[in-house]
Amino acid sequence: MGKKLKNTAIYWLIRAAIWFVRLFPYEAASRFGGLLGRFAFHLIRGDRRRAERQLVERLGLEPAEARQTARRLFEHLGQSAAEALCAHKIVDRLDQYVEISPEFRALADERLNKGESLVVVTGHIGNWELMALALAHAGIPVNTIASASYDPRLTELIDSFRRSHQVRALLRGDPELTAKIASIIGSGGFIGFLIDQDTRVRGDFVPFFDKPAFTPTGAAFVADRFGLDVVVGGIERISRFRHRIHFVPLDCPTDDHTAATAAMTRHLEVMVRRYPWQWVWMHNRWKTKRVSAAASVPPDDLGEVAGPA
Repeated sequence: MGKKLKNTAIYWLIRAAIWFVRLFPYEAASRFGGLLGRFAFHLIRGDRRRAERQLVERLGLEPAEARQTARRLFEHLGQSAAEALCAHKIVDRLDQYVEISPEFRALADERLNKGESLVVVTGHIGNWELMALALAHAGIPVNTIASASYDPRLTELIDSFRRSHQVRALLRGDPELTAKIASIIGSGGFIGFLIDQDTRVRGDFVPFFDKPAFTPTGAAFVADRFGLDVVVGGIERISRFRHRIHFVPLDCPTDDHTAATAAMTRHLEVMVRRYPWQWVWMHNRWKTKRVSAAASVPPDDLGEVAGPA
């Protein structure tokens, strides 16, 4: 009962926070979110310490610089959440805040006009939720593979927000996931994968910041199974309120899933190195060890996706 009450309290606290943030104009909400992020930096000490430690270990930063980068990261995450929540206020002028690179715009339009599917690979870099809705409003809808929250009410809350911006999330664990993926690909839709987290799905170890990291291989699997091209990239904050979305074609075949996933991960690492404070360094990215991976990772739903007829 205690856990149920706690989850209910968290749910309504989040609902109240969303309501309050949405009272602000977009840019004011972004500033307020940054303030909340700085407060969270001091409050959530466990995540802060992990972020600082991994910045020292993987980027070679001095402790003081790692702490400064982690503080900026928390501020950025607060900004990003507030911006996504208030994006409905700038839908008619999104291009003033989010730029889509001409190269990716041209590639996406070409594929959409031909009805050809594309695998879109990114990570938890920049304001990834804003990217999804900005692409959807720009006529480039990407169907993303996502995980459900621990609380079904939060899952529905997040999903309803995404649906309001024409963003479709396919949830792992859905018994109809494989059929939905096949249907989207059959109709020429884009499928998005975030591959920068250590999660219990089909995967393998690839280098990430010079250390083997267990990484989902589902993007390579789907691209290989259906003969689809892959683009890798994401969104970066280039000034206080402006963002840039850019993806480039993957420059290697996908029949070797591990090698292709390693190539995708190299692209993402370049982005993280460019803006270290825009990646989720508090995530325990290297937690899975080789000796335990085979025993702890269940079969992934994507392994059952049927190939094209």
